[in-house]
Amino acid sequence: MRNLPIAYGNSCYAKTWTNKTTTFDELCMRLSETIRTTESVEEYPKLLKAERDRIKDKGGFVGGQLRDNRRKRETVASRSMLTLDADHATPELISSFKTSCAYAACLYTTHGHTTEAPRARIIVPMVRDVTPDEYIAIARYFTDSLGIDQFDECSYRPHQLMYWPTTPS
Repeated sequence: MRNLPIAYGNSCYAKTWTNKTTTFDELCMRLSETIRTTESVEEYPKLLKAERDRIKDKGGFVGGQLRDNRRKRETVASRSMLTLDADHATPELISSFKTSCAYAACLYTTHGHTTEAPRARIIVPMVRDVTPDEYIAIARYFTDSLGIDQFDECSYRPHQLMYWPTTPS
């Protein structure tokens, strides 16, 4: 499998992002290791949104190359992978994804995921880098095949970051 361009940031507020490459296996390994935070699963949803955002922000990535090391809509040079936000996932999507997905893919749950309200991120490497416009079309086509209503609109933003996995204690 090819090396995938990826941009890393230390926080969603990072002013400077670092462009690198990674293999899909390396990325999946990194996504399989969650960062444990101090609040409990019961405490997390009761916190104010700003506090929840602060807790889960342990840095993240954009699945592509950024110009000028900035994460803005107009600075996305290319995308190397789909990064999909399944904030309205059905339990079936999560339980059957590995066996039903016909592509190389990685699924990890979010900080706010519970069995009652499943939330996941799905990463799918592409065979070539694509333009931001191509990314939007491909992401919509792919999510339509899984049930487009399960995915947040941010899935179609080429500059959208994905947080590294975090989990309440």
